[in-house]
Amino acid sequence: DIKLLDASPGDTGWDIFSLFYRVEAPVTTVISAQMMKGYLRIFNFLWRVKRVEHSLSSIWTQHMKSAHLLHKMGEFKNHMHKCNILRHEMIHFVSNLLNYIMIEVIEGAWINFAEKLKNAKDLNEVIDEHQVFVNQILDRALLTIKHEKIYKQLIKIFDLIFRFKYTQEMLLTAAQEEYQRKMDKENNDEMKRMLGEDYEEVEDDYKDENVTSVITKETMSHLQFIWKDYKDAFGEFFTLLKDDELASKLKFLSFRLDFNEFYTNNPKNLKMKYNKLEEFKV
Repeated sequence: DIKLLDASPGDTGWDIFSLFYRVEAPVTTVISAQMMKGYLRIFNFLWRVKRVEHSLSSIWTQHMKSAHLLHKMGEFKNHMHKCNILRHEMIHFVSNLLNYIMIEVIEGAWINFAEKLKNAKDLNEVIDEHQVFVNQILDRALLTIKHEKIYKQLIKIFDLIFRFKYTQEMLLTAAQEEYQRKMDKENNDEMKRMLGEDYEEVEDDYKDENVTSVITKETMSHLQFIWKDYKDAFGEFFTLLKDDELASKLKFLSFRLDFNEFYTNNPKNLKMKYNKLEEFKV
């Protein structure tokens, strides 16, 4: 069943939505209340990852809808190009993380579990193997206490992606307002040219040339710090993946994120370069 959690101010459907599995006897013998908590943790984590993926997809869609405007506005076109670069880095991370969880973690654990069930001799073995199945997913998906440090780093990356989404939305809004302002000014000038002195000029906000530029500078400055924070957070996350205790367990995730050894061969790529920061200045 669908279960809505208690909402706090500012929460959306993404924050309060959850699934509640109704398990009745005799299935409760295998899927106990403790196992149900494990399933709930797995679902909530997958739901969070999908929310991050959806956020990046939605901002890409908004960008595409405004593409015809941006081509006519050189200044905003350059800004959006910088946003595209950062968004592609984020998409690379999130898509590979999700693929790792769905294929290497969940599907891999399910195949092993299905094989074990075929050889189970009694109910106790089924219960034990099911517990191993759930615990294996929790462990490889970084949802156990011993992975708390790298999990917190992962959540930090997710929060930065949400910040990026809201920042780019502000930039797109500013671009749309600037485009509309220029169109109104052109229409106003055209009507004045055609009607001459008989035309009563419409008062509009297009005379305030500094409003949009100030918004853009503030937005791009914020985006600059988001990019730096994201590079730092991802660098820390990638470094933790290389830890001796996690290296063998998470080797598939590490390989997906660095399949061409872009980060391994040049660790400087994990840090924001100074000249990259300069590119964000308006």
